[in-house]
Amino acid sequence: MRINGRATGESVVLIIRRVLAENPDMTRRGISKRVCEELGLRSENGRYQEVSCRKALLKLERQGEIRLPEARGWYFSERAKRTEASLIEAAEVECEISGLGEIAVRPVSSRDSKDSRIWNELMERNHYLGKGPLLGAQIRYLVESNGIRCLLYRQAG
Repeated sequence: MRINGRATGESVVLIIRRVLAENPDMTRRGISKRVCEELGLRSENGRYQEVSCRKALLKLERQGEIRLPEARGWYFSERAKRTEASLIEAAEVECEISGLGEIAVRPVSSRDSKDSRIWNELMERNHYLGKGPLLGAQIRYLVESNGIRCLLYRQAG
């Protein structure tokens, strides 16, 4: 496995296990920051490579090498909580695409827009990984049809 382009081995897994054991109440983000400190994982600008580290930690957990603390979720401001998405209930729909009628696809243009808040809430509520953080280049869309609103996400890469 590689973290930030560096090959890792059993010694790195042992360091990660020690960090987890010493910090049982720490968040996943805190764990990744601590692991970055321990391993010296910094980018050229000096910042810790926390996203790459969290990705590697998740991979290690999926392989059964470590056990991460439970994800605590994302915190929304009161303004973000009161979106249209709060009123949207997920419904299962089984039909051919032609049965959906007119389909509107809207790109989510700005991270501060109403559509962005709706997109984030739908992702948080309905996607198994939640709303982020997103890695790499991406474009977000809201897809709507006959009052049914759903989400389409594709990460370019």
